[in-house]
Amino acid sequence: MTTHPFCSGIGPGDTRLTTRYNLHDFGDAFFSILHEAGHGLYDQGLDSEHYGTPMGEAVSLGLHESQSRLWENFVGRSLAFWEHWLPRRARCFPTR
Repeated sequence: MTTHPFCSGIGPGDTRLTTRYNLHDFGDAFFSILHEAGHGLYDQGLDSEHYGTPMGEAVSLGLHESQSRLWENFVGRSLAFWEHWLPRRARCFPTR
């Protein structure tokens, strides 16, 4: 657990995520995980053959952030996503 979630790794194929948890706010950890997973998916999509060169690096921090926000907001906050996953979320995390 960390104060500010992040994604890191030491090379191709190595992606590590951290998150934070709030026992009273399911969305805090959930959307943080989706956001950081977006960073990880972007990193894993880089061509490992070019690791260590500009062709194997992220194009920009802006593009990197756009991919993480895509997963957090466009996917994770979509109606289609929650129509599918809300019943399972309700079973795993019942409200009091």
